Amino acid sequence: MSSVPPLIFIALLGAAVAAGDEAPRQPVGVSVSLGRATIWQRAPAQDTGLTILGVSCDLKGTLAVFALFGLVDNRTEGEARAWGVANPSLGMTLEMPVARRLDLGLIFGSTVPVGSGGGDFPSRPIVLRAMLSGTDWGGPMFGPNHIDVYEGLRLTSSEGGFTFRFRSTLHPAVRVRGKKTDSLGPRVIFTSSGLLAAYAVTPQLSFFTELAETRFLNHPPFLQDDPSLATDRYAVAGLGLDLERRRLTHVKPSLLYARAVDAPKNRRHFHLIEMNVRVSF
Repeated sequence: MSSVPPLIFIALLGAAVAAGDEAPRQPVGVSVSLGRATIWQRAPAQDTGLTILGVSCDLKGTLAVFALFGLVDNRTEGEARAWGVANPSLGMTLEMPVARRLDLGLIFGSTVPVGSGGGDFPSRPIVLRAMLSGTDWGGPMFGPNHIDVYEGLRLTSSEGGFTFRFRSTLHPAVRVRGKKTDSLGPRVIFTSSGLLAAYAVTPQLSFFTELAETRFLNHPPFLQDDPSLATDRYAVAGLGLDLERRRLTHVKPSLLYARAVDAPKNRRHFHLIEMNVRVSF
């Protein structure tokens, strides 16, 4: 795992602690997040790193806009390490209560297909392979030849120290370039869903577990007409902190571990560790 994101992670926490004695100020509704996921799998031996920077801004109490930017680095056995720049992702979220202790969140967004390794004549095919390796966890942000106009929802219920959340996003990714080199196919339609349960041990510390699923709704070429390839499921567990400060309103670091629980990725021993820190102003 790269040492740079953890150093930034520590620096942000240190800045928050140093600001603890300063006078409080009103939050402005801006959040910045930095995440790093490292994926390991075999057959062949491969490790892939995804780094994602996110920025969001509240426009009103329930409406926010966001932008995501990413990098991928990949090393496959027998090849040199390659890296690429992901497709930016832009969108908006709408949050609203629908019942007592039940909130509905809606998400709408699109990727911008300008990522590394795209087109019919990529300067370095190894970069395209690195990007496509990133789609295993990062989705269409790492499909450089596709545009993904996505929409999703999440339902969140909290009671006492428990939180339960269901989420699902529809990704209808359409190829807009790279017909001669792209292996994903002209259209890839899938859902990314998850069912999460979390428990807050204290107001600052919580633990969570999630069953996550990716389900393909059409039959792109890489599925090879094999029904077992149409669904990927992952078991996820982790912890999160909420460090409220006076100047930096909240600093929320989290750490999770995930592994595949069904074919074909469990046969490849697919697993990952992800670190994330969100700072809200």
